[in-house]
Amino acid sequence: MDGHITPEEWERIEAFAQKPSYLRRPEHLLPEEATEDEESVDGAVAGD
Repeated sequence: MDGHITPEEWERIEAFAQKPSYLRRPEHLLPEEATEDEESVDGAVAGD
């Protein structure tokens, strides 16, 4: 990590901030590629 926030990261941060606090999960801040990798490892769906 180089310390700079990319436009894609800002979009994820803004979407996270717009959600009601009871719907926020730290996983929502992860890039979609990261959650797809986790799904393939344990077979779980990211939204579960």
